[in-house]
Parts: sequence; C-alpha cells; structure tokens
Amino acid sequence: MEIAKVLKAMADETTGFKILILLLQHNYYVRAISRKLELSESAILQHIKF
Repeated sequence: MEIAKVLKAMADETTGFKILILLLQHNYYVRAISRKLELSESAILQHIKF
C-alpha cells in the first residue's frame, strides 16, 4: 500500500486514525469497524475509499 493512500485514509484525524489502528490489529470487515466506532457502514466506507 502506498503511503499516500494511508495518509488519505487518515484525512479525518480522529476517525481515519481509529480505523487505521483497528486494521493494523486485525482484518476487520466494514460492519465490524462500524460497530466498534459506532458509525454507519457508509461513513466507514467514505473514510477508507481510495
């Protein structure tokens, strides 16, 4: 993965960073991430869209 894509995913400092930390710990599905962060699946997809 290119560093630019990782930085783009972290555009929202708090949510993007939380998603990145979760993905570094485990291969979560979008639904699992949305439940852990209490956000909609569509919101998660917007943050990880490359």
